[in-house]
Amino acid sequence: MDHYIYHYNGATMDAWGPTLAENLIIELTFNDRILESINEDVAAPAAEKRIAENTALGLPAQELYDVVQRILSEDS
Repeated sequence: MDHYIYHYNGATMDAWGPTLAENLIIELTFNDRILESINEDVAAPAAEKRIAENTALGLPAQELYDVVQRILSEDS
């Protein structure tokens, strides 16, 4: 994850940052309260729906979701 964040903040934003600013595109920062709200109101229901749909197709959707969540929580 560190590699991707480093690359995004470096090469990607170094190249695009000035162009975004010239076009009056602003960067938003979300506090923990807003991120929790997004997770509870949007992300969690979407994940639950996707897990249910893919489980119905015979895929190990919950297991895959759990693995990704575990990996992400270890990196933060």
